[in-house]
Amino acid sequence: MAGGAADAVEALHEPDFHAYKVTMKRTSSQFHVASTRRVGGLLASSIVAMVSVGCGPVWLVDPGFAEKQAKQENKPIMWYFKSWDSSQHRNMRLQVFADSRVASEMKDIINVELEFAFFQDYRNRYGVKTPQVCVMCTPDGRKVGTSLYVNPVPTPEKFADWLRTTKAEAKSGPPPASSGAPPAAPEKK
Repeated sequence: MAGGAADAVEALHEPDFHAYKVTMKRTSSQFHVASTRRVGGLLASSIVAMVSVGCGPVWLVDPGFAEKQAKQENKPIMWYFKSWDSSQHRNMRLQVFADSRVASEMKDIINVELEFAFFQDYRNRYGVKTPQVCVMCTPDGRKVGTSLYVNPVPTPEKFADWLRTTKAEAKSGPPPASSGAPPAAPEKK
């Protein structure tokens, strides 16, 4: 999407049974990305992402597709569990995600926006008990760092700091699980 000038992008995954076709249409100052999914002969469409021209992060709303993309591109994945009718969600979009420092930090990760009410399996997987929470994971889906509760809306600086810290951990992987044994004493020479 060099410079945001792409008119159409096509990506096909899962041959034989599922196919994703992603098309981008330029409408005034925004790109609208729609996903068409063919499942056993039926055709269903849903909005996958909305991208502002030249700025702002790309958002996916299909968690299965996002997980595959994160693994394929070896990028960390950030889950944003939101409440669609919340003024806090609107404020996150307008005050935090639109900030150039935050948008810059979000360019090299897979960003997924999930409606809190509809994705119980993902909420349970990452221990999310309330809407307005962000979780960072490794490309293979392992949670890193501390989840960030974004109600009230954090400053763009605080959110960008959280992104930098958790992204670095997600790229290097979470620390290995301890075996329960105490650490070995250093050798004396």
